[in-house]
Amino acid sequence: MIEETINEVIDNVLSLQAGRAIKLLHPVFEAHPSLKDAEEYKNIVVDYKLMLEYMRRGYDDPQRDKVYIRLLQRLYRVASDLELAWKCKNVPFYVEAYRTADHLNMSQDFVRTVLETFVSDVAMLSLKPEAERKHEGEELYRRHQTFVERLFSSLVTACQWHKEDFVFWRDLVLSPTIDSTDAQLIVTAVTISLMNRFDINKMHMLMSVYERSADVRTAQRALVGWAFSIGEPTDIFPEQRELIDKMCSKPQVTKELLELQKQFFYCLNAEADNRKIQEDIMPDIISNSNLHMTRNGIEEKEDDMMQDILHPDAADENIEKLETSMKKMMDMQQQGSDIYFGGFSQMKRFPFFNHVVNWFTPFYVENPDLNAANNDDTVSKFLEILFSQGAFCESDKYSLAFAMMTVIQRMPSNLREMVTNVESLGPVMSNEERGSKAYVRRMYLQDLYRFFRLHKNHDKAEDPFNTLSENGIIPEGFFFMSEMLLQTGIDSRRSELAMFLLRQKRYDELHNLLQTFGEEQRNTADYNNMMGYSLLHEGLPENAVQCFEKAIEIDPESKTSYRGMARAAMASEFYEEAAEAYGKLLETEPDRRSYLINCSIALVESGQVDEAAALIYKADYTYPNDMAVLRVMAWIHLYQGKLEKALEEYSTLIDKAATSDDFLNLGYCHWLMKDIEGAEEAFKEYAKLTSVDTLARELTNDTDFLKERGLTEEDIMLMQELVESNDDLPDAYGEEM
Repeated sequence: MIEETINEVIDNVLSLQAGRAIKLLHPVFEAHPSLKDAEEYKNIVVDYKLMLEYMRRGYDDPQRDKVYIRLLQRLYRVASDLELAWKCKNVPFYVEAYRTADHLNMSQDFVRTVLETFVSDVAMLSLKPEAERKHEGEELYRRHQTFVERLFSSLVTACQWHKEDFVFWRDLVLSPTIDSTDAQLIVTAVTISLMNRFDINKMHMLMSVYERSADVRTAQRALVGWAFSIGEPTDIFPEQRELIDKMCSKPQVTKELLELQKQFFYCLNAEADNRKIQEDIMPDIISNSNLHMTRNGIEEKEDDMMQDILHPDAADENIEKLETSMKKMMDMQQQGSDIYFGGFSQMKRFPFFNHVVNWFTPFYVENPDLNAANNDDTVSKFLEILFSQGAFCESDKYSLAFAMMTVIQRMPSNLREMVTNVESLGPVMSNEERGSKAYVRRMYLQDLYRFFRLHKNHDKAEDPFNTLSENGIIPEGFFFMSEMLLQTGIDSRRSELAMFLLRQKRYDELHNLLQTFGEEQRNTADYNNMMGYSLLHEGLPENAVQCFEKAIEIDPESKTSYRGMARAAMASEFYEEAAEAYGKLLETEPDRRSYLINCSIALVESGQVDEAAALIYKADYTYPNDMAVLRVMAWIHLYQGKLEKALEEYSTLIDKAATSDDFLNLGYCHWLMKDIEGAEEAFKEYAKLTSVDTLARELTNDTDFLKERGLTEEDIMLMQELVESNDDLPDAYGEEM
């Protein structure tokens, strides 16, 4: 009940309804006078009444609007903090974070001192003897990890910030005197807090860190944080619009935002990519390698001497196929796919991942949870390679490390040596690649994605990866849809993102994005092409035709427009327009098989049978023995009345590549050649493959075609009855029963 009240209060505040919000809060503070912001609420009520009284007396206050906005901001802060307090007692994700924070001293001097002292203490370790250094180092990192975990949880459950909080945390994260890992975790904690309830000062802090941080990992985390947290337009935070306008006026910023948005959609493809790998790629890798699946896992096959004698080239062919399959997977990764999600999603059950902070902690070998590994030389060497060379996101590195800690102990010596080779982790990325903004951002997104998909309480936190299928909700991570980005520098990047969504076949997201285009952008060929393809996907081909017509009018040379027009016109049964569009496409690619076939079909349907015949003969010459070409040729011969040729061609099709329609058209050939039994047999086969009702519908649809060739409606009716079973007809009158 209280949660609903708080949400209603916030809605009223954002709608500039201070009086309603105050009235809704009154019973809450009346029932709980000891609440943290009770005194502030009383002050707000006093100030609001004073404002009303001045207005009643007719005072003309030029600052009234600003005063009212400040009062709404104070109300928003009170309601947001009240909401947070309720969550920390009732929502598992927040309950856990609040318990972990354990009332940490969050005074600015204390936090800064602890973080800076850690850096100096680590530096001093190098001056101590090895034995002492190892013991003290383990204790130092253990204490620091405990502190950072509490700090992270404290920031996740932080109330609304004041201006001085923004300044402190911005300067702290940008300071070279604290560790980069700590800076990155502070940014992530602020991001989670901000995504769950908008806070203008936290957003400003992330923007400032993104702009000014010299550490690419910290800066890219900050970019993801503020992009995923852009709030809806509201008059109570006018500075949000100012900050976003300023940020999006820089081409480099909008470029990175576009890259981030594309990478976001690659993350959403993780489950589909995993299915593709498991169903299409891994079976090929297993079948073409010297491995086979058993109930105990993957085992190596013994060499088959007979196979070498009977098929001497088989080994080379298998290696080639194996390399092809591996290349497919590597290509997916290069394009941005998260190829490891499926495998590593099963490796997030280690106790390490019970702590939220560990999902986002940059991998470092001194991590206290890896102490056991550091005491084994082989494992320690593997971790160094993993840290410096592995192309994995941070949480996957920890997953792999914990898995290998248990496995390596049981390995024979030759295998233990193998895992300490760089090649054991697959393709190695250069330092330049791993340090690029795009790579750093992608790895961080994968960590976020894993957390929101796999953590036990992930569903209790605001998830930027929620999908469109959930009640039509647009994901928070699809920030290009935010009204706050309209009429900013982002507008120049919308077309590129729309083309990306079109290539990815993400038609729902494409349709939504196209609604954000301004009038000027809508008067382009690109926009109309993309809208046309979106309408085709929605099953509205006639509307799509109008879009492609406009695109062609704007750019008469666009092949994309003619391809779309051809598809839409065919689907709308506008065959003359389809034939014209395919004709234009054939001018640039005269031998393209699909254009030749589809243009021939469109010409026949529009009554230009002879022109279709000339075109399909060319296709047959260019693509001899092609069954799709032969099928269209047989259909044209049927139209032309060249029944013997058509009969021969349909017989070939049925022998080699039969479809149900081949039997239907074979039946027409026999029928028009007066071979009723042959027609009946073909139609019965068609009815078996489809249904009797489908046959009846097709005969009705083709009535004009059949009547033009001498058959009557009675012939068509009788043929239909002939095909249907006659066993239940009554015997003739007068015959013995």
